[in-house]
Amino acid sequence: MDSTRRWLLGGIAGVAVVGLAACIGTGNGSGRERVVVENRTVHRQVVSVQVLDANGDLLVDGRYGVPRETGIQFERTFDYGSYVLRARPEAGEWATMEWTPRDCADTPNPAGNMHAGVVFDDAGMRLVHNTCDYLELGQSIDEYLPALQFQTETTTAAQSA
Repeated sequence: MDSTRRWLLGGIAGVAVVGLAACIGTGNGSGRERVVVENRTVHRQVVSVQVLDANGDLLVDGRYGVPRETGIQFERTFDYGSYVLRARPEAGEWATMEWTPRDCADTPNPAGNMHAGVVFDDAGMRLVHNTCDYLELGQSIDEYLPALQFQTETTTAAQSA
């Protein structure tokens, strides 16, 4: 094999390795994953929301009045890791879900699509999260408003009252 051919084949192999590395993703965390509340009903919903990290530290804590057919998002973003999402409707019990945002390098939107949230619809309240293959959140709500605009109090304050 002559040197020109070796150089050409070596260059192609190098490009292929770099391209494959880009597809695999780094897994370092996107810092773009969010927690949202989607109210898909025609009535205002009041919900308490908490997010805890793997150490049990409270990262999000509040009670929110969400207008009808509106979505809210929390300012804080989350890297890849393990979290617990808890929510309680105004006249209901706490629901809890583990949430582990991760890399979806082989999808059209490899980062920023692993959101978790609370959904109110005709079936009631449920906790959901997007997966690499299925987007539950962001399909019914066009734009999310800042959650802080709708916070009525912290959940811990509401529990002690």
